Amino acid sequence: MFLPTSRAQDDIELVAGWDMALAAAGQFADAAQAQQHAGWKPAGHLAPAEAIFRRGGFALPAAAKNLHDCDVWYRLRLDQRGDFILAFEGLATITDVWLDDRLVLQSNSMFARHHVRVTLHGGETLVLAFRSLGKRLAEVTGKRARWRVPMIVEQTLRFLRTTLLGHMPGWCPDVAIVGPWRPIRLIAASRPELRDLRIEARLDGGTGNLSAGFTAGANIMRGQPIRLRCGGQAVTGEWRDDQWSAQIAIADVEPWWPHSHGEPHLYAVDVELDGAWYSLGKTGFRSLVIERGKDGADFAFVVNGERVFARGVCWSPPDIVAFPSSRDVYERELRLARDAGINLIRVCGTTVYEPQVFHDLADELGIMIWQDLMLANFDYPVGDPIFRQTLLNETKEFLAQRQGSPSLVVLCGGSEISQQAAMMGLPSSLWSNSFLDEDVPALLHALRPDVAYVVNSPCDGDLPFVADYGVGHYYGVGAYRRPLEDARRADVAFAAECLAFSNMPSRQALAAMQLDEATPLDIWKTYVPRDRGASWDFEDIRHHYMHELYGVDPEALKRQDFSRYVGFAQAATAEVMEAVFAEWRRPRGRTAGGVVLMWKDLAPSLGWGVVDHAGEPKAAYYALKRAFRPVQLLASDEGVNGLQAHVLNERARTLRAILSLECLRDGHVRVAQGAQEIEVSGRSTLAVSATALLGGFFDTTYAYRFGPPAHDANVLRLTDRDSGDLLVEAVHFPSGRGQERHDAGLEAAAERQGDQFWLVVSCKRLAQAVTIEDRAFQPGDNYFHLAPGAPRRILLSRMPGYTGDPGGIVSALNASGRVKY
Repeated sequence: MFLPTSRAQDDIELVAGWDMALAAAGQFADAAQAQQHAGWKPAGHLAPAEAIFRRGGFALPAAAKNLHDCDVWYRLRLDQRGDFILAFEGLATITDVWLDDRLVLQSNSMFARHHVRVTLHGGETLVLAFRSLGKRLAEVTGKRARWRVPMIVEQTLRFLRTTLLGHMPGWCPDVAIVGPWRPIRLIAASRPELRDLRIEARLDGGTGNLSAGFTAGANIMRGQPIRLRCGGQAVTGEWRDDQWSAQIAIADVEPWWPHSHGEPHLYAVDVELDGAWYSLGKTGFRSLVIERGKDGADFAFVVNGERVFARGVCWSPPDIVAFPSSRDVYERELRLARDAGINLIRVCGTTVYEPQVFHDLADELGIMIWQDLMLANFDYPVGDPIFRQTLLNETKEFLAQRQGSPSLVVLCGGSEISQQAAMMGLPSSLWSNSFLDEDVPALLHALRPDVAYVVNSPCDGDLPFVADYGVGHYYGVGAYRRPLEDARRADVAFAAECLAFSNMPSRQALAAMQLDEATPLDIWKTYVPRDRGASWDFEDIRHHYMHELYGVDPEALKRQDFSRYVGFAQAATAEVMEAVFAEWRRPRGRTAGGVVLMWKDLAPSLGWGVVDHAGEPKAAYYALKRAFRPVQLLASDEGVNGLQAHVLNERARTLRAILSLECLRDGHVRVAQGAQEIEVSGRSTLAVSATALLGGFFDTTYAYRFGPPAHDANVLRLTDRDSGDLLVEAVHFPSGRGQERHDAGLEAAAERQGDQFWLVVSCKRLAQAVTIEDRAFQPGDNYFHLAPGAPRRILLSRMPGYTGDPGGIVSALNASGRVKY
């Protein structure tokens, strides 16, 4: 870590003034040849080659199909003078770097960071050559793999340290990730350097114990007095040879919590050097235990002594073409996730490591991070000592950058390696390897002992992909087309992946992609994710549940009434997700968390994302937002045991509320109702039967079948006892959702209070999947069920770049008309 100092220049990010050239693979051996003969053109601001190529002005060399088939050259004139460190944050992937005609760096890993000390006299040229990945893949040799990976075409990718993004047809768009994908900076060589920085923050009862240490690097005088400061305390550290260390104990410390359970309190950590204070960043004090149960079959997060239900998503990089790393890009994404109640993000081994700002924001927002190593599916050559050392360096570097970060809770050895081996019929002794079993946990224990280790995702059990033991991937409800009841029957312990669907975006997004009922099927299907080699895709899965939930024929409906088809498609996956998480959060269940695949579409598509490529939430996002509430009301159909209302209070304070139930016939006639006052202490749950609420027998679940159904919907409400404000509402359909349309009596009116806008929506008959469409404003809730006589007041947030007042359309899946506001 380099400390800023007034005696040196600030970091200089090398952003503007770059040229780029494309050449045949191996055409130029060095910078001198490329400088003289390459067809250089202005590239503008530094970016990966794909982003520059898409701007126009560049042509691929003959016979090259994409940027992986050629060498990509960059150059920049440096006018700075003095001693500097050239810092490369990420170079994809096989890279040579020259300063004028002097080779100063060679890198063979996209995930490595490099520091090169240089002396600049002004006028030097920095030249980077990114060698053809396609050529390297064709030439690489090594020990034969014990299994093949169906989802990836280039099997030799296992020998290289590069991302799988762009190499998984049907999973990811065809993108060639080549070039500088993270910033390049000049750092003044006079800046003090702390090597092997360690920051460990522990919560012991009510005391926060902080340990910090480093090895003296450049411009640090060994033995000089250095002080550590945190939480209003400062201590002078001790030197042992070139190792400095210090400890601070903070009484009555404010713990760091996942936002779902409390405040993510952070404390600044500083060191004093030569009379000036420098920031080492921020840390948080928390305890973390993974509860495995008596038989070792469970997997639950216990944070600060409290069991935390992990509701998460598999992360998607904000933009896999430009790879921005600015705070504003990540802050918008992560705040959107936090606002949905997401308290865990898994960075999967099929993607990339995220920049420091991602982890800093996760610390600030109270979002736990499950970090995979960038290893997935392959039988990696960890027996090769050079390859293994590269992996060790990569892992060590990641952990070194995350010192003191409270949001990091899991380091995982990657994705689906054990599963791939097991599915290929290999014995359990070959499902893992010594690098994952021995090297990584030892390194984690040394550098981040407060972080849990998972050898691979999924793992555990007689087969690594079973759902009822340890860390699993659950696609019973979803890809395997199991009924919703399977979410309970499977007895899921922890789903590190689940609920992947082709989630339908908004009508506005469909129009932008020019997708409608006239789109040829072969073109339409290019927008749908699929597993390579499978005879089905994830739209087929969505269609299955559209039919199961509503009884519609999706293909016929798409031809006959495209707008209605879109409505059912949006609602179906949202309903499934909300129903599954309601089952998993049920107090009597053992499921300790679920991580949805995935956060955001990687390109404009009908993809897995619960948020589309432009950042607009889909129906599934709003379903998760409701499913993930810390104060939650669940309607549980227990068959002949009737309807159960489960009230969950994950907050620390006591909940005082009124729990009510209305049973509706034809969506508006109240045939039974009841209510009672309840108190639910902090971090606890309460179950109340429908019989207790109604004061007598009523067949709320239509389990006894005494004649035709007496009603078609149960509406449970939780309202604040003092203010009367609606806290949570849950709707249960004892005989299914149906597809009939009625005059629901929808009404909508926008209101303004100061700088905020609100939309008040009401109906006269139960409205299913009420949808708000507004080009300029994002609603706080959407695609929700609305009961008669209970108007919903929804915050409207202006989207970036728009001006003016709200104006849009409100519709419902079972309503015959739409209303404007």
